Amino acid sequence: MNTERYLAILDRIKKDPSCHKQDWWHCGTAHCFAGHAQIDSGLPINDTTCATDASDWLGISPAFAVWLFASNRTVADFEAFYSWTDAQRCLAAVQQGGYAIQYLTDAQRTPEVCLAAVQQGGYAIQCLTDAQRTPEVCLAAVQQNGHAIQYLTDAQRKSIGR
Repeated sequence: MNTERYLAILDRIKKDPSCHKQDWWHCGTAHCFAGHAQIDSGLPINDTTCATDASDWLGISPAFAVWLFASNRTVADFEAFYSWTDAQRCLAAVQQGGYAIQYLTDAQRTPEVCLAAVQQGGYAIQCLTDAQRTPEVCLAAVQQNGHAIQYLTDAQRKSIGR
């Protein structure tokens, strides 16, 4: 993450809360965190490319963007995100949207992160390797969404008694 750019946006929002409106990319003179990053990047204002432009300019993965750019984020959330470890950011991202696991590296996909991803969205099982599909993870995926069973091998189904 480009901390200088991240902290500049956070500082601006803290100094002038009226310039921040997290529930829309760009709204008049107020912008969400991603909207501020897109403007700072020098790229044209574009709601369609805002998240991608912002995550690229800030140097954050799409997985972290899932969490960071959510409409319910507050200044306190942005401050917390900055202080978190990579592991904490990965966990937060998949808890926001299980599909975010597709953007994480294998090293970031710890057993805890894999379990949290499928607990949030059972279909996240599709993004996991066979080695990451422990019986606990497979069972959690199917419990969260019964249709996730279609992505399990016969051996994985057997391991969870299905």
